[in-house]
Amino acid sequence: MLTKIILITLITYPVFGQNSGTLYLAGGCFWCTEKSFQDFPGVLDAISGYCNGDQNTASYDLVSSGKTNHRECLLIKYDKQATGLEKLMLNYIQNIDPMDNQGQFADRGNQYKIEIYYNNEEEIKIAKNLLEKINKKEIYEKKLNIPILPFKSFFPAEEYHQDFYKKEPLRYKAYEKASGRQKFIKKYLESFNK
Repeated sequence: MLTKIILITLITYPVFGQNSGTLYLAGGCFWCTEKSFQDFPGVLDAISGYCNGDQNTASYDLVSSGKTNHRECLLIKYDKQATGLEKLMLNYIQNIDPMDNQGQFADRGNQYKIEIYYNNEEEIKIAKNLLEKINKKEIYEKKLNIPILPFKSFFPAEEYHQDFYKKEPLRYKAYEKASGRQKFIKKYLESFNK
């Protein structure tokens, strides 16, 4: 007699109230995008992970191989009464190179492409309106090139990737500076503030 053994992996997330929402964003290296949201007003949690691949599993090694077509991304949980989707998406745009959809800064390839994922029509509308508004202001030299795609799946990244900027601050700062991200963001943030 054969006995089947079924292993169930339970992934738990903090439980938030009815006023919480979720947003999924791919912005290149998730270490950097996660840091830009951790202390953002109204954000309850930012979890690094892998979005929208072709496989029903994801890990750093698999995603890095290019075989799963996942993007490094963030799951952002936020308080709807404290912040809105437009503010969150604006923070995202201000912390990436929104003109480059072949990777981000020193990180090139599929897993580092930028994408906004939507779950409903409201999210599509807010994202499109925001991109149009920024394009009209001509803050950047080129049109913003961020695909807006339906959300399919999310797998949390390994624990050592979560809050990496806190766990490995020296390594993180060296990476952020050497990648060119820090200098780029500073340059364009000044244009948003004019």
